[in-house]
Amino acid sequence: MALPRIILPGRYCIPAFICFIVGYQFSFLLQWMIDSAGVIDFNVGNSPDSRALNCLRQHGTETTHKVTKNDFLTFDYMLCMDESNLKDLKRMADKVKNYKSEIKLLGSFDPQNHLIIQDPYYGNEADFEAVYHQCLRCCTAFLEAST
Repeated sequence: MALPRIILPGRYCIPAFICFIVGYQFSFLLQWMIDSAGVIDFNVGNSPDSRALNCLRQHGTETTHKVTKNDFLTFDYMLCMDESNLKDLKRMADKVKNYKSEIKLLGSFDPQNHLIIQDPYYGNEADFEAVYHQCLRCCTAFLEAST
């Protein structure tokens, strides 16, 4: 049986948080393939927000790419941050024949019932840390429900 595969798409700096949280804390233990990607290519080739990088470095990781058609065929799950991502991913998936990815909001797994994961881009470093912890809660709950 193939390893379960998860991709966590988002905009701006949030995918990097998710990649760390799921990828580094759970993939080795569960032997899942984890990836992180952007839904839009606005920042492809550019470094993520410095505050996101600082938060990630404090927790020990790096970052991302843009979602491709192949991702819909490769990954079992696509867990996104907000309704805009969800809509974009579903629109992209409709163009891929026989895609297998289950597309959901990561926040739907939040035990504190915060459905949307807000992008901290316009906030301060404390906002990045709060998003990190929200993502950690959601990823933990997702993995508990999926294993």
